[in-house]
Amino acid sequence: MIRALLRAWRDFRRDQAAQQIPVALRISHRSELPDHLDQRRLYLIGDPPKWAVLACPCGTGHQIDLNLSSPGRPRWKVTLDYRNRPSVSPSIHVMSERRCHFWLDHGFIRWCAITNS
Repeated sequence: MIRALLRAWRDFRRDQAAQQIPVALRISHRSELPDHLDQRRLYLIGDPPKWAVLACPCGTGHQIDLNLSSPGRPRWKVTLDYRNRPSVSPSIHVMSERRCHFWLDHGFIRWCAITNS
């Protein structure tokens, strides 16, 4: 019984870690992005940042590029808290063949229900 509880707790903690992007990393140019994006990082490109790039937390391996530039549309806003944990607004809604919709709030992923609209 205790082993089963410990195993369930470890699995829960592993799932929770997978549902976080606790660090924002600033880079100067898109060419500085790694070949394989770290799933626990949000990359802010430029100074001031014009793009935010992340590996989608759904786990299928696709990359999400968010426009932070004020004249562009659509555009997002990234804020960092005192621990450098990112929040993004509005929600991140990928509407290609991979339908992913989530909020990033203080480094935590909050999934939204996918609708057919």
